Order: sequence, then structure tokens, then C-alpha cells
Amino acid sequence: MNLVIGAGAIGTVVAGTLLRSGQPVQLQVRPQKIAAMREFENLTLLDAHGKMLVSVPAPTITGGETVADAQHIFLCMKRGDLAQALHDLTPQLSADTVLLPCINGVGLVDAVRRVHPNNPVAPATIMLNARMESPLCARLTTRAEILVGGDRPDLHKLFSDELVKTAVADDATEWGKLLINLNNAICALTHRTFSDLFGGEKSLMQCFLLVLDEAIQVLRHANIAYTMPAPVPYSVYRFMLKHGRGLPLWIARRKNGLSDEAHPSMRADLEQGRRTEVDYLNGAVVELAHKQGLQAPVNAKLVKLVHARETQKNATDWSPEKLLSALENA
Repeated sequence: MNLVIGAGAIGTVVAGTLLRSGQPVQLQVRPQKIAAMREFENLTLLDAHGKMLVSVPAPTITGGETVADAQHIFLCMKRGDLAQALHDLTPQLSADTVLLPCINGVGLVDAVRRVHPNNPVAPATIMLNARMESPLCARLTTRAEILVGGDRPDLHKLFSDELVKTAVADDATEWGKLLINLNNAICALTHRTFSDLFGGEKSLMQCFLLVLDEAIQVLRHANIAYTMPAPVPYSVYRFMLKHGRGLPLWIARRKNGLSDEAHPSMRADLEQGRRTEVDYLNGAVVELAHKQGLQAPVNAKLVKLVHARETQKNATDWSPEKLLSALENA
């Protein structure tokens, strides 16, 4: 049995693709949500235009009472909820259960092993964008790819479905995704989409380049490997971002199926006044810089600005020009 913990966009996509591949799935949600979610008969995945991609009978909805039977546990919660989720698993987790953190950020294997040192851990880097339309219904706004760490071909076979592409991941993959996710705070504060960023809105791209350049400098100083989403050196990737005009957006649409509606979940978090994952994205760069005796003022500024917005549902969005000025003077 495969247990998916978390019924947000990522958890719903993972559960849906497993179910369509013929895998048994249980979906664990917070106890107060169990009764309401059990009213839905189907789990559905839509494409960016609302076309049905997956429609399968809803998985068993659980509060965690059958964890001991799980062969694989997909951890699909927000990074800030990971520690509590791992603690809750402790009394009933079999030592043979494979734990797959499907979470943003870096250092996931170490975080899981600190709590469950005897369990196999295979980080799953989720390369997709999706949003919830309603309970058990997610809309994919990019193509779906799952990069699984470790020498575990058996895990790739769980997703025997044309909807999801799988590949092997390593530590460099984790850092590569984090580099791309550094734009989440920029899009969230300015209420922009990924298409706005990659499509040539100059001030947005300048913000992203400031953040990326600083992060790359820190990673190089720390001698940490990273894999960019395009198989080119950072200097080439940066040149394409800065001078490619519409090329980065064309590549994102062609390679990843990026829709014009795709935007980071952090934007929705700020709209709803929720806690974000900025500490585990831009904050991870700041933390690594401090460990190296360096400063990361641009990323630190973004962390500060996002935290200031987390409790302000109706705050005025930053203009790209104003945000660029703030970052340039960080």
C-alpha cells in the first residue's frame, strides 16, 4: 500500500497518478477534514484548460491509523509541517517502509533520517506546478515530472503512466530546483505568473537575476553541486534569461508545458495570509551563506518582505520596479 500524506496540489497529483497506474493508495489528511473529504467519490486531475486527465475512484481517506501497512509513504505537506508529520509516524512505522519526501527545499534526507534513521529514504523532487480546484481535484499547469533519488528503479515503476515522467535525482537536483524556486517570492510579492517572469517583464527578470547570482556565488563558495533545469552552465543559462527575450518562455512552454496561469503556491499563501515556505527557499541561501561566513542580503531582503506580508491578506502588491529597487539597495 502507498500512503500519501497531504491532500494539497502535490499530494493530489501524486495520489492520482499512482491510482491511475493501478497502485493501491491511502490519502492521509488532518482529522477534522476526513468526514468532508470522504463525501467525494472521485479523484480528478485536470490540465491547464480544464480537460480531464485523470478520473479515478477516490482513495481511502485516513487520519493515519493504517501507517504500519504502508510500503511507501509520500510526504506531501509543506516543509514547515514535516517535523510534526515525521514525529506522528514514529510509534507505528515499520522499518521496511520507504519514506519519500516530496517537499520543497534542501537537506530533506537528513531531516527525515534524524527522526527515522533506520528507514530507507528516497527524496522525490517534484517538477510540476498545480493548484487545487476543489477537494480531490487538482489542475496541472505544467507537465509532471518526478525525480527520485537513490538507486531505486522499483520506485520509478510505481508511476507506470504516461502522465508522469520519472528520472533519477541526486543532491545536485535538489539544489537545482531550489534555485528555480527562488523566483517564488518575487512572483508572490508582485502577484505575477511564471510567464510574466520568463516572458520578458524586464524588472521581474532583473530581480530574479539578482537573487540567482547571489545564490550561485554562495553555492560555489561552499563547493556545492547544483543542476540547472537546462543542461547548460550557469553562465549560459543566465545569458539566456537576460538576453533571450522570449526564448526562456518558449523553452518553458515547449519543455515543461508551462501555461500562462502557472504561478507559485507562495502567491496563494500570501493572498490567504498563510505561512509560506520562504525560510526553506531563499532562507536556505541565507543560512548557507552565514555558515560560510558570507552575507546574502538580496535573499535575506526577500525573506523579510515575504514574512511582512504573511499576515496581510489585502496588502498592496509590490510593483516589479519597486521590488527591484528594494533588492538593489539590500
